Amino acid sequence: MLTMVILFTIIIDQVTKFVAGLSNLVTLNSGISFGWLSIIPAGLLTLILMVLLLSVWWVTRSDWATHPLAMGLFIGGSVSNLIDRAVLGGVRDWLPLPMITLHNNVADYAIGIGLLMLIIRHWQTYWKQSHAD
Repeated sequence: MLTMVILFTIIIDQVTKFVAGLSNLVTLNSGISFGWLSIIPAGLLTLILMVLLLSVWWVTRSDWATHPLAMGLFIGGSVSNLIDRAVLGGVRDWLPLPMITLHNNVADYAIGIGLLMLIIRHWQTYWKQSHAD
């Protein structure tokens, strides 16, 4: 299941970015979320993000093994955005965020949802252990 979720996330994100690009809806974000760190050269930022992704995976791998959907969304979204960074020097954003003039993409939502799922599951486990009297 994990591999399928990763591949599905990458494919959906790349296809939607391609289709949005045909309609000129895409902006290239050379930074990270909301354009932060865009002053760092693209190659260095890509390397930093790859190390960060591997570090997050390494530290949390035992927890994520029991949550393949959360892990698949996080890794798939991260890899898809890293593909953009490696090929284009930035991430293609096209989904407008409500109330502000910034954009995201499917990968950004997959990363956020995967992390949120893991945090909720971790909190539930902690709650059950601390209240098991």
